[in-house]
This record gives sequence, C-alpha cells and structure tokens, in this order.
Amino acid sequence: MRFGRKFVFGTVAFSSVAAGVLITTRASTSSEPIKTLTSAEFNALYDQKLALQLLQRCKKQQKGIAPQPSASSSSTTVRVTFYRLLGCPFCAKVKSVLDASRIEYEEVIVDPLRGSGIVDPRYPLVPQLRLEASDAPSAPFVVDSAAIVSAIAVAYGFQKQLTDEKIVKTRSWMTDRFQGVTFAAINSSWTSAFYAYPDLVPPVYGNIIFRVIGATALYGLANWKILPRLKDGANSEVAQQMITTKNIDGWVREEANQFTSQLVKLKRSDALGFHGGERPDLADVEMFGVMRAVSRHPTLGAQVVKANNNELGQWFNRMEEFLIKNPTEPLLK
Repeated sequence: MRFGRKFVFGTVAFSSVAAGVLITTRASTSSEPIKTLTSAEFNALYDQKLALQLLQRCKKQQKGIAPQPSASSSSTTVRVTFYRLLGCPFCAKVKSVLDASRIEYEEVIVDPLRGSGIVDPRYPLVPQLRLEASDAPSAPFVVDSAAIVSAIAVAYGFQKQLTDEKIVKTRSWMTDRFQGVTFAAINSSWTSAFYAYPDLVPPVYGNIIFRVIGATALYGLANWKILPRLKDGANSEVAQQMITTKNIDGWVREEANQFTSQLVKLKRSDALGFHGGERPDLADVEMFGVMRAVSRHPTLGAQVVKANNNELGQWFNRMEEFLIKNPTEPLLK
C-alpha cells in the first residue's frame, strides 16, 4: 500500500468544504486550465546535471573549498530552497536528509489550500528543491522525494546506499506502510487529531473553527479509510488486535519492530546501534524524519518516541545525540 503525494495533499487539505470553495474560486478566475506534469516530466524541463553540480558545490562550500572564480560574478554561493508541506511524510524524510547532509537551505511552507508558495503551477506537489547561484545559467528544480534524495546521495557520495538491499527494503516498508501507520496513530481519536492539527497546517488556519473541522476530517480519514486497510495488511495478529482495541502506542511500537529488528548490535557492547551499525545510514535518517513528527505529538511522543524503555525510543534518542555531537559533519557516507 502506497500513501503517495496526492494522498498527503488530500489529507492536509483538511476540510473538503473549505477546499471546494477555494478551488472553485480559483478555477473561476483562471482563464485557461494549467496542464500539470508528472515529476519525471517536470524534472526533464530543468537541467538535472546542473542541479547535481550545484549540490556538489554545496559540499565543497561546507568543506571550506573556495570555488573557482567566475567571470560573470564575484559570488558563487549556492542558494537552496526547500518547498514543503506541513504533515507531509515525504517532505519530512527529505528534510531529514538535508539536515543530515548539513545542507543550508531556506524553507518555504506551501499553503495546502491556496497553493501559495509553489513557484511553477505545472507541478503543484511537494517536496521540491530549487538550486540557484549567481553564476549558474539557470535555477534548476528537483522534485519528488526519491529524485531529491538520489541527487543528494550522488552529490555527497553515499549513492551506494540507494541500492543496498537492506536499506532498500527498509525504505520501501517505510513508504508503503509505516508512514500510514504514523498518520493513523496520530489521528486515531478526535482528541488526538485535535492536538495534532497545528503540526499539519500553517498558522493562518489555526483558529478554532478550522481546527474543529480539520480534526474531524483527519479523524474520519484515519478511522474509516486508513485504519481498515492497515488492519487487513497487518503483519501479525498482535498488530491486528492492537488496532481493534485502540492500543495505539503499543501498535506503533509493534509495527516499528520491522525497523528496530534491523538495528545492529555493536561489537564493543551488547547495546544496539543504528540500522547502519556504528553510524546512521539512509534508512536511519529517513526514519528519524518520520518519527520527528510523532515526537511532537503530546501523548504519542512521550509514550513511543521519547520513552527510553523501548528500542524505538532508545534509537530515537541515540539519533538525536549523534546529530548534536556531529553538528557540521555530514552523517551519510
């Protein structure tokens, strides 16, 4: 089961009534419909080789390597802009990879209803990355989380992780199932959805009316559409039972066993390390991005992520410590 980007946009566009009003308004003021493109079609419009070169320049800037002087400009600093949607797990994973790679970037939060923040309406989905330099002939975009992560991996030298069998399997599980699990868990009750709402939408939609409508929509989507599918696809009877009894924090930990069972026991002690062993790999970094959203929830965060009495919580705390101890060094190699 794949929870794609259109699903995420539909989720965060929390009120179908409000969305319908805005979409109708926008349609009535538009003279001609804009043809939207797939991510592959959109990326093909931009120079992806240049995007890679600019990402490689970012890496050199981090190492303090002065770029070659340009005849056209005295400044060759690369500006990276990251377009994302609050509550989007694909964006959360890209953000985590950017942070782990120590790439400095400007973040633009896209309005889920009005679409403001999107530069080119031919591709209205997120995540998107734009790379600019004053001496570059153009400012290429890279869109779609897989394409963005792949470009960063090649530029920063950890592209072998993209084809590593263990990492590929874990990343696929994360996309196909676990992202849905975290969304359903966060919105499993109306009260829980009400608490989660501010993390899913911009502050402009923060008033109590929007919040009540949004929480109701999120709760309905989680319980009537997503949870039944997840229950049918549960990999154990224990998970099915936990979904039925609404043992939500226990269910998330049970589902996360797919990840924590892959953590490597360190040779120097009996302690568990990371998915990548002594240091995090790409699966660790992306899982950290997904779990950061859960960590901000007032109840699930404390019960599942920040608790040190379970392997998932212990791993999350180790990831945070690793990031703090290595504030400038790119984590993925």
